[in-house]
Amino acid sequence: MNICPQCGKAYDDPIDVCPADRSNLLIIGPSDPDPMLGKLLDGRYRLTRKIGEGGMGSIYRAVHIENLRVCAIKLMTGLSPGKEDAIARFKREARNSVRIDSVHAVTVYDSG
Repeated sequence: MNICPQCGKAYDDPIDVCPADRSNLLIIGPSDPDPMLGKLLDGRYRLTRKIGEGGMGSIYRAVHIENLRVCAIKLMTGLSPGKEDAIARFKREARNSVRIDSVHAVTVYDSG
């Protein structure tokens, strides 16, 4: 399946460009059963591929639909009781990651 990062339309046809707005389509393979793929987060980020998973969440490759910047997005996975602690830890991680300025670490542009 191919998805337009701009308008969000999905195409099963083997085309590379969206007929509606001429954007390059993102390819999501048939082996990707993840229901989050293709979703639009916060009206800005289209999830295109799962790239990792850890104890607190999953990491997805995403594209910002306006400026087409490719980025990584970490989403929290389902939580058990006591989730307030996990949410606070997740927010602390995002806040602390912004302070790191190194070529050896990812740059955090947004959180929420």
